[in-house]
Amino acid sequence: MTRKPTYEDLEQRVRVLEEESIIIKQAEESLRESEEKYRILLSESPDPTFSFTPEGQYKYVNRAFADGIGKPVEDIIGKSIWDVFPKEEADKRFASLSQVFYTGKEQVIEVRVPRADGDRYYITTITLIKDTKGEILSAICSSKDITDRKLAEEALHRSEIKFRTLYDSTIDAVMLLEEKGFIDCNKATLSIFGCTTREEFCQKHPAILSPPQQPCGTDSIVLANQMIAEAIGRGSIHFEWMHKRNDTGETFPADVLLTAMEMDGKQVVQAVVRDITKRKQAEEKSRNMLNLLQILINTIPSPIFRKDIHGRYQGCNKEFENYTGLRREEIIGKSVYDIYPKDVADKYHEMDLALFRELGRQIYEYPIIYADGERHDVVVNKATYFNADGTVGGLVGVMVDITKRKRVEEQLRESETKYRRLVETLNEGVWQIDKDGFTSFVNATMSEMLGYQTEEMLGKHLFEFMDERGVELAQYNIERRMHGIKERHDFELLHKDGTRIHVSISTTPIFDEEENYAGALAAVHDVTEIKEAEEELAKYRKGLERLVKERTNELRNKTKTLEEVNIALKVLLQHREEDKKELEDRVVMNVKNMIIPFAEKMKSTNLDDRQLAYMSIIATHLNDITSSMIKKMYQFNFTPTEVEVASLIKEGKATKEIARIIGIAASSVNTHRNNIRKKLGISKEKMNLHSHLQSFD
Repeated sequence: MTRKPTYEDLEQRVRVLEEESIIIKQAEESLRESEEKYRILLSESPDPTFSFTPEGQYKYVNRAFADGIGKPVEDIIGKSIWDVFPKEEADKRFASLSQVFYTGKEQVIEVRVPRADGDRYYITTITLIKDTKGEILSAICSSKDITDRKLAEEALHRSEIKFRTLYDSTIDAVMLLEEKGFIDCNKATLSIFGCTTREEFCQKHPAILSPPQQPCGTDSIVLANQMIAEAIGRGSIHFEWMHKRNDTGETFPADVLLTAMEMDGKQVVQAVVRDITKRKQAEEKSRNMLNLLQILINTIPSPIFRKDIHGRYQGCNKEFENYTGLRREEIIGKSVYDIYPKDVADKYHEMDLALFRELGRQIYEYPIIYADGERHDVVVNKATYFNADGTVGGLVGVMVDITKRKRVEEQLRESETKYRRLVETLNEGVWQIDKDGFTSFVNATMSEMLGYQTEEMLGKHLFEFMDERGVELAQYNIERRMHGIKERHDFELLHKDGTRIHVSISTTPIFDEEENYAGALAAVHDVTEIKEAEEELAKYRKGLERLVKERTNELRNKTKTLEEVNIALKVLLQHREEDKKELEDRVVMNVKNMIIPFAEKMKSTNLDDRQLAYMSIIATHLNDITSSMIKKMYQFNFTPTEVEVASLIKEGKATKEIARIIGIAASSVNTHRNNIRKKLGISKEKMNLHSHLQSFD
């Protein structure tokens, strides 16, 4: 039977409970303090910490986590993982978390957090939180920012890839050399030295890959060992070397850099060899080009010079020597104060300083006195130049002689003044428009022709001085000007008072230096009075045509009568010609039958030579009278003496014989000969006169 508690027992029990209550309160207070400390510690921890439920809902996040993803703490707690991250990223994260909830084992994962200012990387430890019954309540994750380490690892990896890529892809031969010989090389080494494999190359001694002697005359083996020793002693050495290919034995110049280094505790030398054959060829070509450029510069008829930044001359051409009267050797290294008078030197020095203050180009005119004492007007063109490292190297200058141009410009100004005066005093209008049709120039005659002041027309469009029909024609004409067509045509313009002005226009298109249409120039002649006169003349012409028509009818009738009379005259003339021919035939017949036979008989009588010659002439003339030749001679208007001479020439008589027969001088016979040839039209032809006269029969 249980004893009933006494009052003292109950009082003792109350005291125990009170003590336990105090202990519990103290424990709870301590727990709250501890929880607050841990909460503060977690909240201020630089490592992101967060917890979430199996459903993927965030229950707690600290400030580092919120800052890491760029969102406020309050916008994350209570939200699901899909509310915070893009779906693809959220699905990936939730899959890792689900694996922990499923297996119940702690897991360490690497997480990438995308951010606008650059991705961050974390190592996250996921630990499960369980209740007293062992059921999973949530998971707490503690992350460590490994971005710097990750970036360093990636940079190192990229560096290794770059180094290996550079090592294998560089066009320079890179090799490692130790005391016994080569131990490694890149692909370019095999190509440059003509080897197939690394093993083949590494078996070669450095001296084998060189000719017996270097260009300086030193043995290659001896000099190579000296260079290697110097590289080890100094750390590195740079020099040029003559190498030899393994496959062809062909030598080639090379640029060599030896660098001493330690690898795996051993002293090695890295050699970088660059084939500089093309560079050497380029240098030779460059030297030749520089020589050619100097020759070309010397042929330029303008003084050319080059100065450094201190104003000292570094080069010049022959014309500059002629200008200064000094040889090149006397100019190089000198300043303007060593060459020119002080006033001239001050000007040049001042302009040089201005150019160096504002780098670029400088152009100015300046009168100079050549060494021969003659004054020249020149344009000085100067420009700064830069060294390969980008620093200012100095300036170059060209002095262009414009003395003749100045004179031409002065003559041109005088000519322009004369031309303008001529244009202003012309009785013909001059009108110039630009490419858009606006008036750019008119002379006084043109403006007066249309009733304007010259200033009133300037700037106005061409179309403002014509009607609609005129505008259409002008547009068509402008199109033709744009195609380079110049022409003369009639046109109608409007006077300021509205009356029409008839003009004749001669228009020429204007093109600029690039062959672009720039406008047109027209010479305009007022033909209004001529037009009115032509209209008046047209009236008279109509009346005259009517009178002519009436007169023509009268003449037609008279012509008919004249034609009848003409027919009768033709018949009479025909009869007269027939009678004339009949008479000529009768005369010829009588001469042949009644005179010529007796003349022939007389020639057979006892005649002296002179009489016989005269009888021959008489017989010849009688025959000529009856021949067609005489008729032709008279047709050419031969004189009687020319007829005699022509007849004797036809018979084959010589000049002296003809002179004796006719009784004239031989020179007179030659004069008649020339006259006969002229009248026959053969004076300029190489034709025998005797043969030509015989052709008349």
